[in-house]
Amino acid sequence: MNRAKQAVLLVGSPKGLARSTSSRRAAVLLDALQDRGWAVSKLHIHAALRSQEDTDVLLAAAASADLVILACPLYVDSLPAPVIRVLELLHAARTRDGEETRFLTLMNCGFPEASHNDTALAICRLFARAMGWTWAGGIALGGTGMGVSGAAWHKVVRLTVDALERGEAVPDEAVALAARPPTKIWLYMLAGNLMWRRQAKKNKVRQRLGACPYAEREHS
Repeated sequence: MNRAKQAVLLVGSPKGLARSTSSRRAAVLLDALQDRGWAVSKLHIHAALRSQEDTDVLLAAAASADLVILACPLYVDSLPAPVIRVLELLHAARTRDGEETRFLTLMNCGFPEASHNDTALAICRLFARAMGWTWAGGIALGGTGMGVSGAAWHKVVRLTVDALERGEAVPDEAVALAARPPTKIWLYMLAGNLMWRRQAKKNKVRQRLGACPYAEREHS
Protein backbone atom coordinates (compact mmCIF):
# COMPACT_ATOMS: atom_id res chain seq x y z
CA MET A 1 0.00 0.00 0.00
CA ASN A 2 1.37 3.41 -1.00
CA ARG A 3 2.23 5.85 1.76
CA ALA A 4 -0.04 8.88 1.97
CA LYS A 5 1.66 12.12 1.02
CA GLN A 6 2.41 14.29 4.02
CA ALA A 7 1.85 18.03 4.28
CA VAL A 8 2.86 20.13 7.28
CA LEU A 9 1.62 23.67 7.84
CA LEU A 10 3.91 26.04 9.73
CA VAL A 11 1.99 29.06 11.02
CA GLY A 12 4.17 32.09 11.63
CA SER A 13 1.64 34.48 13.16
CA PRO A 14 1.96 35.47 16.84
CA LYS A 15 -1.85 35.08 17.10
CA GLY A 16 -1.47 31.31 16.87
CA LEU A 17 -3.43 28.53 15.22
CA ALA A 18 -6.94 29.58 16.22
CA ARG A 19 -7.13 33.37 15.80
CA SER A 20 -4.73 34.30 13.02
CA THR A 21 -5.67 35.08 9.42
CA SER A 22 -2.62 33.07 8.35
CA SER A 23 -3.89 29.94 10.05
CA ARG A 24 -7.52 30.33 8.98
CA ARG A 25 -6.69 30.84 5.32
CA ALA A 26 -4.14 28.02 5.24
CA ALA A 27 -6.48 25.66 7.10
CA VAL A 28 -8.80 25.62 4.07
CA LEU A 29 -5.86 24.50 1.93
CA LEU A 30 -4.88 21.87 4.48
CA ASP A 31 -8.45 20.51 4.64
CA ALA A 32 -8.56 20.25 0.84
CA LEU A 33 -5.33 18.28 0.82
CA GLN A 34 -6.69 15.97 3.51
CA ASP A 35 -9.79 15.38 1.40
CA ARG A 36 -7.45 14.20 -1.38
CA GLY A 37 -5.88 11.62 0.92
CA TRP A 38 -2.92 13.59 2.25
CA ALA A 39 -1.79 13.20 5.85
CA VAL A 40 -1.74 16.72 7.28
CA SER A 41 -0.51 18.46 10.42
CA LYS A 42 0.03 22.03 11.58
CA LEU A 43 2.42 23.65 14.01
CA HIS A 44 2.71 27.13 15.51
CA ILE A 45 6.24 28.44 14.97
CA HIS A 46 6.26 30.81 17.96
CA ALA A 47 5.14 28.04 20.33
CA ALA A 48 7.63 25.55 18.87
CA LEU A 49 10.54 27.86 19.63
CA ARG A 50 9.74 27.95 23.37
CA SER A 51 11.44 24.63 24.06
CA GLN A 52 14.08 22.50 22.39
CA GLU A 53 11.74 19.51 22.44
CA ASP A 54 9.03 21.37 20.51
CA THR A 55 11.60 22.79 18.11
CA ASP A 56 12.86 19.27 17.39
CA VAL A 57 9.28 18.14 16.69
CA LEU A 58 8.86 20.93 14.15
CA LEU A 59 12.18 20.18 12.44
CA ALA A 60 11.36 16.48 12.24
CA ALA A 61 7.90 17.18 10.82
CA ALA A 62 9.33 19.39 8.09
CA ALA A 63 12.08 16.89 7.30
CA SER A 64 9.59 14.07 6.75
CA ALA A 65 6.99 16.08 4.80
CA ASP A 66 6.39 15.91 1.07
CA LEU A 67 5.01 19.44 1.22
CA VAL A 68 5.91 22.20 3.70
CA ILE A 69 3.48 25.14 3.79
CA LEU A 70 4.51 28.37 5.48
CA ALA A 71 1.69 30.78 6.30
CA CYS A 72 2.55 34.08 7.99
CA PRO A 73 1.95 37.84 8.00
CA LEU A 74 4.27 40.38 6.44
CA TYR A 75 6.58 42.23 8.84
CA VAL A 76 8.41 45.25 7.36
CA ASP A 77 8.52 43.74 3.85
CA SER A 78 9.95 40.52 5.26
CA LEU A 79 9.17 37.59 7.55
CA PRO A 80 8.54 37.70 11.32
CA ALA A 81 11.70 37.10 13.36
CA PRO A 82 10.55 33.70 14.74
CA VAL A 83 9.87 32.54 11.17
CA ILE A 84 13.37 33.59 10.11
CA ARG A 85 14.79 31.70 13.08
CA VAL A 86 12.95 28.51 12.11
CA LEU A 87 14.17 28.81 8.52
CA GLU A 88 17.71 29.12 9.83
CA LEU A 89 17.26 26.01 11.97
CA LEU A 90 15.75 24.07 9.07
CA HIS A 91 18.71 25.01 6.88
CA ALA A 92 21.22 24.02 9.56
CA ALA A 93 19.51 20.63 9.96
CA ARG A 94 18.96 19.94 6.26
CA THR A 95 19.96 16.64 4.69
CA ARG A 96 20.96 15.93 1.13
CA ASP A 97 19.23 12.57 0.86
CA GLY A 98 15.60 11.50 1.11
CA GLU A 99 12.58 12.14 -1.02
CA GLU A 100 11.86 15.47 -2.67
CA THR A 101 10.22 18.15 -0.53
CA ARG A 102 8.13 20.97 -1.97
CA PHE A 103 7.75 24.36 -0.32
CA LEU A 104 4.70 26.59 -0.62
CA THR A 105 4.31 30.00 1.03
CA LEU A 106 1.15 31.94 1.88
CA MET A 107 1.77 35.57 2.85
CA ASN A 108 -0.73 38.21 3.96
CA CYS A 109 -0.21 41.90 4.65
CA GLY A 110 -2.24 44.80 5.99
CA PHE A 111 -1.71 46.87 2.85
CA PRO A 112 -4.52 46.61 0.29
CA GLU A 113 -2.03 45.77 -2.47
CA ALA A 114 -0.85 42.16 -2.29
CA SER A 115 2.33 43.13 -4.17
CA HIS A 116 3.83 44.28 -0.86
CA ASN A 117 4.43 40.58 -0.16
CA ASP A 118 6.72 40.16 -3.18
CA THR A 119 10.02 40.63 -1.32
CA ALA A 120 9.07 38.15 1.41
CA LEU A 121 8.00 35.59 -1.19
CA ALA A 122 11.31 36.05 -2.99
CA ILE A 123 13.11 35.34 0.30
CA CYS A 124 11.11 32.12 0.67
CA ARG A 125 11.89 31.09 -2.90
CA LEU A 126 15.62 31.54 -2.27
CA PHE A 127 15.28 29.61 0.99
CA ALA A 128 13.74 26.69 -0.90
CA ARG A 129 16.67 26.71 -3.31
CA ALA A 130 19.17 26.76 -0.44
CA MET A 131 17.35 23.79 1.12
CA GLY A 132 17.35 21.80 -2.10
CA TRP A 133 13.53 21.88 -1.98
CA THR A 134 11.25 22.43 -4.95
CA TRP A 135 9.59 25.83 -4.94
CA ALA A 136 5.84 25.19 -5.26
CA GLY A 137 5.03 28.89 -5.46
CA GLY A 138 3.75 31.71 -3.31
CA ILE A 139 0.27 33.09 -2.72
CA ALA A 140 0.00 36.73 -1.65
CA LEU A 141 -3.00 38.29 0.07
CA GLY A 142 -3.59 41.98 0.70
CA GLY A 143 -5.86 43.67 3.20
CA THR A 144 -4.85 41.28 6.02
CA GLY A 145 -6.22 38.43 3.96
CA MET A 146 -9.73 39.87 3.75
CA GLY A 147 -9.51 40.89 0.11
CA VAL A 148 -10.62 37.63 -1.46
CA SER A 149 -14.09 36.32 -0.65
CA GLY A 150 -14.77 32.88 0.77
CA ALA A 151 -15.97 31.53 -2.58
CA ALA A 152 -12.98 32.99 -4.42
CA TRP A 153 -10.59 31.61 -1.80
CA HIS A 154 -12.04 28.13 -2.21
CA LYS A 155 -11.38 28.44 -5.94
CA VAL A 156 -7.79 29.51 -5.21
CA VAL A 157 -7.42 26.46 -2.99
CA ARG A 158 -8.94 24.10 -5.57
CA LEU A 159 -6.65 25.38 -8.32
CA THR A 160 -3.65 25.11 -5.99
CA VAL A 161 -4.43 21.58 -4.80
CA ASP A 162 -5.07 20.41 -8.37
CA ALA A 163 -1.62 21.74 -9.33
CA LEU A 164 0.07 20.18 -6.30
CA GLU A 165 -1.51 16.83 -7.12
CA ARG A 166 0.04 17.07 -10.60
CA GLY A 167 3.41 17.95 -9.10
CA GLU A 168 3.18 21.53 -10.37
CA ALA A 169 3.52 24.95 -8.77
CA VAL A 170 0.63 27.25 -7.83
CA PRO A 171 -0.95 28.36 -11.14
CA ASP A 172 -0.96 32.00 -12.20
CA GLU A 173 -4.77 32.06 -12.13
CA ALA A 174 -4.80 31.21 -8.43
CA VAL A 175 -2.10 33.79 -7.66
CA ALA A 176 -3.98 36.54 -9.49
CA LEU A 177 -7.32 35.67 -7.88
CA ALA A 178 -5.83 35.70 -4.37
CA ALA A 179 -4.13 39.05 -4.99
CA ARG A 180 -7.30 40.95 -5.85
CA PRO A 181 -7.50 44.08 -3.66
CA PRO A 182 -10.15 44.21 -0.93
CA THR A 183 -13.15 46.25 -2.11
CA LYS A 184 -12.13 49.72 -3.34
CA ILE A 185 -8.70 50.70 -2.07
CA TRP A 186 -9.87 54.17 -1.03
CA LEU A 187 -12.70 52.59 0.98
CA TYR A 188 -10.30 50.16 2.67
CA MET A 189 -8.01 53.06 3.63
CA LEU A 190 -10.95 55.08 4.92
CA ALA A 191 -12.02 52.20 7.15
CA GLY A 192 -8.44 51.73 8.33
CA ASN A 193 -8.08 55.40 9.25
CA LEU A 194 -11.36 55.32 11.18
CA MET A 195 -10.11 52.30 13.11
CA TRP A 196 -6.88 54.09 14.05
CA ARG A 197 -8.83 57.17 15.19
CA ARG A 198 -11.11 55.06 17.38
CA GLN A 199 -8.13 53.33 18.96
CA ALA A 200 -6.37 56.66 19.50
CA LYS A 201 -9.49 58.09 21.18
CA LYS A 202 -9.82 54.99 23.37
CA ASN A 203 -6.20 55.36 24.51
CA LYS A 204 -6.51 59.15 24.91
CA VAL A 205 -3.81 59.97 22.31
CA ARG A 206 -5.99 61.19 19.46
CA GLN A 207 -4.36 64.62 19.54
CA ARG A 208 -0.98 62.98 18.94
CA LEU A 209 -1.84 61.13 15.72
CA GLY A 210 0.11 63.66 13.67
CA ALA A 211 3.17 63.62 15.94
CA CYS A 212 6.58 63.28 14.30
CA PRO A 213 8.88 62.66 17.31
CA TYR A 214 11.96 61.69 15.32
CA ALA A 215 11.64 64.68 12.99
CA GLU A 216 11.16 66.99 15.99
CA ARG A 217 14.21 65.51 17.70
CA GLU A 218 16.29 65.97 14.56
CA HIS A 219 15.46 69.67 14.35
CA SER A 220 15.57 70.43 18.07
